[in-house]
Amino acid sequence: VAGASASPPPGSPKAEVVPGQPGGGSLAFVGNDEWSKPPPQVMNGIANNATIEEYQKRALSFGIPDRPHGQFPPDDPVLAHISNIRGMKPFQKLIVGASGELELVSVSWATGDNAAKNGIDLRYFFNTTTVGLDKGNKLMAAVRFSDNAAIASGFWTSAHGGAVETVLDECTAEICKISQAATGTTISATFSIKKPCPLNASLLVEASVESVVSNGLRINTEATLKNLDGTVYATAKAQLVDMAKIARGGK
Repeated sequence: VAGASASPPPGSPKAEVVPGQPGGGSLAFVGNDEWSKPPPQVMNGIANNATIEEYQKRALSFGIPDRPHGQFPPDDPVLAHISNIRGMKPFQKLIVGASGELELVSVSWATGDNAAKNGIDLRYFFNTTTVGLDKGNKLMAAVRFSDNAAIASGFWTSAHGGAVETVLDECTAEICKISQAATGTTISATFSIKKPCPLNASLLVEASVESVVSNGLRINTEATLKNLDGTVYATAKAQLVDMAKIARGGK
């Protein structure tokens, strides 16, 4: 019956559901706008503290923290392949926090242990031999999609297209942030899914900066998702803008 509330699946945490609309409603999100407007120290940090030098320094010092919900087996071949390439250093996303400084992101839709638990275990590496280049900066990543990232878990399907695009979006953003603009933000992106992307398989992402235009304001990037044999599953192109440059009036 439309609008009727149903019991959660066995094993799911119980939450109060208010009936009256399809799927019910939750009071937990009523009036919750805590994160809608950043405090002044965050905006100041974006303008003054978020440099690529600081991003590189902090991100590479943190590396990738252990993930209890990680999906990669020990001695994973894709992680081994990336790690054996000269100059590759692991890192995880940073964002300007309440301190006004760049801080490690532990909970995210796209990366970290929480993301791994929810279906996407994405681990990226910066090629430090490309530091300082005007373009051609490179990132590689290993990713696994679990059944939680499936089109429909338990129905012999592949990874959801949104999950695939999330990974490519994340990698194009992070190669921009660690090499060109620490507060780079995606303003446009196109994706092409070539083949169904398998679940529970270790895959490789390669991302790079293709060009920097408009006096450094806009950064164009590309990314490819494939396996070690070279089979391409998806590609992406994305343009990002440097929010710090905008906050400084284009300087």
